[in-house]
Amino acid sequence: MLWEFIAQHWISGLVGIIGGILAWVASNAFGKPLTDFWSDRREVLQTIEEHWRVSTTSSQKRTEEALEHLRKASSILAAHDSANSIAINVYCWARCYDLAMASQLVRGISAHIAEGYDVNEIRKNNMEAARLKLGATRGMTKARRAELKKLVEEKR
Repeated sequence: MLWEFIAQHWISGLVGIIGGILAWVASNAFGKPLTDFWSDRREVLQTIEEHWRVSTTSSQKRTEEALEHLRKASSILAAHDSANSIAINVYCWARCYDLAMASQLVRGISAHIAEGYDVNEIRKNNMEAARLKLGATRGMTKARRAELKKLVEEKR
């Protein structure tokens, strides 16, 4: 009786096992990298917003903290850019994200802080351009986005 059931339904069982394996591979090969990327992208955007205004009048501790966080944020973007994850590459291509340029812009913010430049306009442009390259454009006018795109092209 059991053997008859197995003989009649072995293909269904095999298809179920193969389906489970494929689902596991898909979630680990595509789902996990994308989930990690979304989390890291949010963290980078939060770091940029939190630290881009640090100036020469800020305390030494605050300046060092800002530099550490901004460098880490830049490294996170560079790591995602160089990891060559198919899922992340396709997602960034589809959403027009430029992780390499965003990393460079974040590094530029930290460089201005480290060198003691108190030019908020340059840092603000870098912050907004990094947001643009990460697709976080809510609140930006079309004219501002076009202006930032032009500034980014000049930096290339």
